[in-house]
Amino acid sequence: MTDEIQVDVTRKAEDEIRTLLKERGMDGHGVTVSVDYADGEASYALEFSASAGTDQVTVDDNDVPVYVEKESAAAVDGCTLDYVVENGRAGFSVETPSVEDSDEYDDSLEGRVHEFLDRNFPQIQGHGGKAVIEEIDKSEGRLRLSLEGSCSGCGISDSTMSAIRNKLPRSVDNVETVEIGTGGDGTAMEIESPF
Repeated sequence: MTDEIQVDVTRKAEDEIRTLLKERGMDGHGVTVSVDYADGEASYALEFSASAGTDQVTVDDNDVPVYVEKESAAAVDGCTLDYVVENGRAGFSVETPSVEDSDEYDDSLEGRVHEFLDRNFPQIQGHGGKAVIEEIDKSEGRLRLSLEGSCSGCGISDSTMSAIRNKLPRSVDNVETVEIGTGGDGTAMEIESPF
């Protein structure tokens, strides 16, 4: 992942961030976007920061500087930071781009699966692992993956595999079931899909 990433901040979010920073005496500060991978799923958090840390990338093409952890860059790249009011509640939201919004990946099923994994589970690659497509049965909508490298034997790989099995069929068209396992020799272990 390069240091050049895109994070769009809506005008409404920029205005709200500037207002909050001014109220707190933090003019000139920016906002840090971080990603937590609890239970294998990406969850976004925002906090005000004076400047980027040594392990962060600065996105300065908005009126408000945005700082992103380098390890989280793949999950944050292409996101939109917005301020929304819904059902009487207000707050910031981080919207991730859909598979259809990206030009980086081809439109094949394989390309859409790779994009899904890169955007939703960048910790796989960030921690020295990789997700390998072992087989795609397009007629049955079945995908077989293996997590390799540092994922093999990793304590959190079980929760990551569970999250992929649950989320991927809801996010990528033409995938109905996912079989996933870990293996260092390029072969996936057969694991029953819950679908």
